[in-house]
Amino acid sequence: MGRVNLIKKKSICISKSKRKISKIKNKNVKKKKRKLTSERKYQLQKLRFRAWKSDKTQINILKKRGWHYVGEPLKKGRYDYPKCMFAARKKNKLEKKDCLILGDDDDGNVFAGYSDRVVCSVIPGSHNAENKVQQQKMFENHKFFPNCYTLPKELKLLKAEIKNANEDTFWICKPANSCGGLGLTVYNGKSKELRKLFKRKSPFVVQRYISDPYLMVDLYKFHIRCYMLISHVSPLKAYLYKDGQVLFSTVPFDLKKVGNKFDKYIHLTNYKISNEKKNHKNMFANKQGIGIGTEWTSREFFDYLNKNDPAWSENKFWNDLIKISKTISHKIVSNSLVKKEMKNANVENHYELFGLDVMMNKNFELFISEFNTQPSMDQLKETMDNGVINPHNIASNKIALGVVNDVMTKMGFDSIKKFKGTWMPLH
Repeated sequence: MGRVNLIKKKSICISKSKRKISKIKNKNVKKKKRKLTSERKYQLQKLRFRAWKSDKTQINILKKRGWHYVGEPLKKGRYDYPKCMFAARKKNKLEKKDCLILGDDDDGNVFAGYSDRVVCSVIPGSHNAENKVQQQKMFENHKFFPNCYTLPKELKLLKAEIKNANEDTFWICKPANSCGGLGLTVYNGKSKELRKLFKRKSPFVVQRYISDPYLMVDLYKFHIRCYMLISHVSPLKAYLYKDGQVLFSTVPFDLKKVGNKFDKYIHLTNYKISNEKKNHKNMFANKQGIGIGTEWTSREFFDYLNKNDPAWSENKFWNDLIKISKTISHKIVSNSLVKKEMKNANVENHYELFGLDVMMNKNFELFISEFNTQPSMDQLKETMDNGVINPHNIASNKIALGVVNDVMTKMGFDSIKKFKGTWMPLH
């Protein structure tokens, strides 16, 4: 029996030593480098993607390109977003196979460093950098970003600027974390209504309002929605899309309608506000110079300016916006909140499309009111609620389709050639 045990012990020792040798060999074997696309993203072996069901436009576009939709990023849906996503990550229940995630704001943080086989359409930390206070910190020393103050912390600085101004100044007040125009109001700098706001203790942003905007047919305010793609964080690779949409107000501009008399349909130009039910009368109206609805493509608008305003220069517009966008892209990737989240991420796994809200004054100077993560690609109603077909909405929808398609092509995820537009490099 003793001899048998001795043989067993020897065989156990030999098998253990073999395991050790195999482990050492495995350590020395280098992993095959994964192929990268032209924009330095991991090349997916299969055209699989996940997206939230609400992103109908993007889902339909990718299906038409030959991609296979395998459901939402979380099987149970976004019942308590984003907590549900972080909880799923802790339990290791998120996608790990080759897959593209068309995510929402917090999904960049959720998927940071989770799997090198998953590419996410959100840069970690970008949503945190989108905060109004963060945007002030990033852009406060740049001419394209109107003077901005975070109250109550910078109340003295704001008061000093108002006091030293040679003329009336106007200010737009924004909650620190708002979207869709929620909670925005414009005030005269010397008004009692603004002074009442100075007593608020919770943080909010007060920014110089562009009181001399270029007005469509000298009546309607507008902003231009442009698109910027950051395809790679480090080294930075970014692009500006040479197309976009123009969103008009529905009531003629009037600086008397501020403060207690504030009319959001004069001063705010986003589609969500313009399309409110109580504003349908203005939206459906055949407005001078604009027609029905509230939105044109930038091409339609630039053609109008080229024809009707000899002082306008389309080349200057794009050259100026390229310079501004270069600064914005650099500031986003160098933001401390983005850098913090990117420490745990692989740069090859993340990219993002941003919306830039561009304002223009009567001298054609450009300003950025804000940048937005996850810009909406929802399709506008081509037949409005009053039963009238809107050709401007049809054209605007094609821009959204073009942006989504051209992002996919630019990133090199599949072999489909460019769909419509042109990307102008910012790096």
